[in-house]
Amino acid sequence: MSRSKFDALKGAGKAKESKHREAGVVRSARATGKRSDPNYTKVLGYVRRDTYSDVTVELARMKAKGEKVEFSELLQEWMEQWLKRRR
Repeated sequence: MSRSKFDALKGAGKAKESKHREAGVVRSARATGKRSDPNYTKVLGYVRRDTYSDVTVELARMKAKGEKVEFSELLQEWMEQWLKRRR
């Protein structure tokens, strides 16, 4: 049987997995986070490039100060505020 050029990679993954098991590192079998939460949905929209850039810079500044705000949390807040103004 011929060897695949990927055989070495398959072995490397098993060795890493074995090291993690020996060190007591346990992976969760179940995905966590917004992606797997049925209360969330992924959205897609277009915003101006300069606006997006300014927002991501500000979020990075906040993170550097210890204030961690995710982009999705910011969108959620903005959409809730918009709905309140509309009602």
